[in-house]
Amino acid sequence: MQRRKFLIGGAALTSLAALGNAHAADKPASKESKPPRPSSSGPAPALTADAPDTFEVWDWTNPEKPLLEGTIKLDKRIDDFAYEDADMAAENGSIAVYQSTQSVMLGDIEVGFTMFAADKRNTEAGKEPLYQVLGAFAHRGSWTSYPASDTFDPKIHTTFPKPFKVVMKNAGGKVLHTFQMQDGLPINDPSLHQWASATQPLRPKLSVFMMLPWQNTRPRASSRKNLYFPGLTADGLRPSSAKGHYSVLSCEPPITGGYGRNSMNGLANIYAAPRWPLPRKGYGPPVRDPYINYVEFNRNGGSAFGAAFIEGWDYEPGSYSTHNWYTAPGGPRFDRCVIPSVVALWASQPSGRRLQDNVPHRDWLDGWAMAYFNHGNHWVRDVKSMHLMTSRDVMLNPWGLVGNYYGGGSIGPRSVRINGSQRDGTTEANHDRNGNIWAHGWARDALHSYCNAGWIALLLNSPIHAIGCRFDTANQMMMTGDPANGIRDDYMVRSQAWRWIHYTLAWKLASRHPLGLAREDIENSFIRHLEQIYKDVYVPQVLEKKDDPYFKGLRNIGQPMINHSGNGSMWIGQGGGLGYYMGHVLQLMKQTGFWAALMSRGGHVRDVLLLQLRNMDQFALGLHADTNGTVNVAIVFPKDGVFPDSMAHYHALYGNKNEDMFTDDKGKPINDRDVSIHAIAQYVYIRRDYFPEIPHPKLAAAISKLDARLGSVTARVAAAGDPEKKREADHIYRYPGLAPIKAPEVLGPSGKA
Repeated sequence: MQRRKFLIGGAALTSLAALGNAHAADKPASKESKPPRPSSSGPAPALTADAPDTFEVWDWTNPEKPLLEGTIKLDKRIDDFAYEDADMAAENGSIAVYQSTQSVMLGDIEVGFTMFAADKRNTEAGKEPLYQVLGAFAHRGSWTSYPASDTFDPKIHTTFPKPFKVVMKNAGGKVLHTFQMQDGLPINDPSLHQWASATQPLRPKLSVFMMLPWQNTRPRASSRKNLYFPGLTADGLRPSSAKGHYSVLSCEPPITGGYGRNSMNGLANIYAAPRWPLPRKGYGPPVRDPYINYVEFNRNGGSAFGAAFIEGWDYEPGSYSTHNWYTAPGGPRFDRCVIPSVVALWASQPSGRRLQDNVPHRDWLDGWAMAYFNHGNHWVRDVKSMHLMTSRDVMLNPWGLVGNYYGGGSIGPRSVRINGSQRDGTTEANHDRNGNIWAHGWARDALHSYCNAGWIALLLNSPIHAIGCRFDTANQMMMTGDPANGIRDDYMVRSQAWRWIHYTLAWKLASRHPLGLAREDIENSFIRHLEQIYKDVYVPQVLEKKDDPYFKGLRNIGQPMINHSGNGSMWIGQGGGLGYYMGHVLQLMKQTGFWAALMSRGGHVRDVLLLQLRNMDQFALGLHADTNGTVNVAIVFPKDGVFPDSMAHYHALYGNKNEDMFTDDKGKPINDRDVSIHAIAQYVYIRRDYFPEIPHPKLAAAISKLDARLGSVTARVAAAGDPEKKREADHIYRYPGLAPIKAPEVLGPSGKA
């Protein structure tokens, strides 16, 4: 398309294309000319006058004379998006999908848009259809195989488009929205600061690997929200919990450098983050949370100085919004849970408010939800269709990744390079031609693949987040590899939990639409994974009764034991407490119906699922019924010592007899020692409340002792007096996403137990 020059003034943007559209509005819309394939979910809504129709893409390199690079018209209606799952179909109905035969070039960056239209019953207000939009990007020019790694050179190919705005209009030429920064600056304006600074706020540029989301109104909460996630117990919602200045330790290369030793306490603290990023300096919010010690967050030279204010909680293009992008370096973080803590808080208290700045939970959630599209894994080959891989390729033959934090991967035409190789710190190799960290160093890894936008589609009926789930699930499959290569290293490890949560959300949100993942492909992939567990774990543990430490550990104490590479005289649990992220995964599997669907298949699939519960029970229920509950990350004992035959035996041989879970050897109250004890505790309650059809002789005793242990903390917090003292008496690391979950009012189906 030939470029035309137009000046832009404020939000009232006009062009010759808009005038043409106004005239054309009297004619039948071309997007309606070919009826879509009918859906069993019922008809999608007819478009109203305020439906998005055109997108003007403006080059703002010269703010004095912005250039209109081209206009995209939604002139192609494809098949409606419909869920295969009966519950999701009943909640959402058919969702109309509109795309375009056109795209626009911003230099070497191609831009395209897709719109989704759902019935007004899908909205909170119930007055008009829900319109949602996703803008997609792709690099062209000499990066001929984009997004593949074989033709990518970070010193040549920019991952940040030039400054731009996009003006979205209806068919009559009315401006509905301008895609720009929250203060009106162009997206990727040169003034946006790319590094943590004491004088300028950090405002990351939009990467070509991100998307541009928009919606006209809020989608409504699912009527089945409490089925899937009944919310946290009152104990789990205590406002003094997890509000220490070191309750979170995070790492993002533009802020900290790549390596974990550069991590900052307080970075991405969801309770303290302002709405918009601030310079890294002292900050006093107008409405304070009485449980937060602002002195520590503002203390120059302190570990958390200014870190909590570097990121804001709300969304704008490119914002962190307290999401973790560079996941590998260790540390406790609020989204390192099966359900992100912001989502868990809203789902538990939909009308609640964050104490700092009196932020409504729903506003907070909306900012969090839109920021899913700022993750750097939204890779497409075709911006007009938003395609990279087919459903079958995603689930059974995915592309790979290279540049991972933990190594592995290879450059090729079916791999994507991510900027995770910063274990030795951020080096010149991680910078682009302009000195910025290309793609902001965004990189997930298998041990920290907890991010999935599907939670918002599930709990909030948001169609674009079902599309986001497809991208997150694809990313998971890309990093995991073929299960036939062996599954033992991931069994009872947190990486297993992350793989299973992606399967679970993808299964519930399955769609045969080209923008979805088909349930058949998801099930085939997961069953292949479970069959490999049967071969690699079930057979040697249960049938062959192998006596090496790995399988003996599973049989006796529920943990695969390995010889620790750092000390030849010790055995140590492979997954430890962090493997118990699996607990919430199993809860969601049960409540979505995925568990029952798999159990009904019987055979090896049923055997592996029941073995999962059995092994988790052996450790977690034994830990709380038969020990003082002080084992956190791993079981450790001498290589040449007696191999315990149960957790009770382990405690008798090697356990600390003087300490308890929350008291030291002198009986003095202490805080939680690490994050993983809460994942284990969460599982114990899930085990009681969500799997009652599978009894266990130690469950009642484990619950009784765990009630008393957690109750001791509740009591000392209640007796502590002022909020500062309550915070100091409370859990440091029990985020909302790791707190005990309420028992269900309606229990999900069991299948054939």
